[in-house]
Amino acid sequence: MSVRSQYATTDPLKVRIATHREYEKRRVDLDAECGRLMGPVGDEAVLDVGCGPGAFLGWMRGRGHRGRLVAFDQSAAMLGEARASALPVQGDAERLPFVSRCFGRVAARHMLYHVGDIPAAVQELARVVRRDGVVVVSTNSTSSLRLILELRRDALRAHGFGVEHARVEERFGMENGQGLLLQGFGIVEEHAIENALVFRAAEPIVRYCATMLPTYDVPAESELWLEVLGWLRREASRRLAAMGGVWRDPKTVALYRCSAPR
Repeated sequence: MSVRSQYATTDPLKVRIATHREYEKRRVDLDAECGRLMGPVGDEAVLDVGCGPGAFLGWMRGRGHRGRLVAFDQSAAMLGEARASALPVQGDAERLPFVSRCFGRVAARHMLYHVGDIPAAVQELARVVRRDGVVVVSTNSTSSLRLILELRRDALRAHGFGVEHARVEERFGMENGQGLLLQGFGIVEEHAIENALVFRAAEPIVRYCATMLPTYDVPAESELWLEVLGWLRREASRRLAAMGGVWRDPKTVALYRCSAPR
């Protein structure tokens, strides 16, 4: 599997974000939830580690933040879009290229499970935030979106991908996130948000699953890609019909407010 392949362009991530927004059982604005946990900000320097296309920093700027915003990611494609809202910096979360205690607020949202050395990345988050600052981290529960991930697994097995891969949330998820963060911070508050994706048609399910195929190095628009998509459409339609036309996939997001670095 290749994380770099998954985030080589911004399109797959945007499809997943849009799917969550459109098909959530109840609307949850994760930007607003993270902003609330960060607390009031005016002119503090803010770092977003694993910023993606920069949506969260754009959200902050749009709500009056006046200080320095820094977008940090390993993907040049993501930073290419994030530069519209913030100063883009490319690099590795295990070795942040910033002096210690230089940010008043830091975000690391849905990204620590991709890092090779998670404890090292946690220590780096703790190092660059001020003593009176706040770091907000997010992840998922390992039980989230079980039905979609089963469909993806079965599609890969049906097309010769014989190796079973563990969920990335098993590396850093709600079940172990607080403990891992406590290795770098004195206080870690957990906030869980229960929700679900609800579908009444197969196509958005197929689109969501297709965004994960680059991780397995399935070339877009290749013969294999089209074959897998066809399989997904048939099987998603069959499973949706077996559920009575309503596909409910529970999900839990965990947000952590971290302060007072050790």
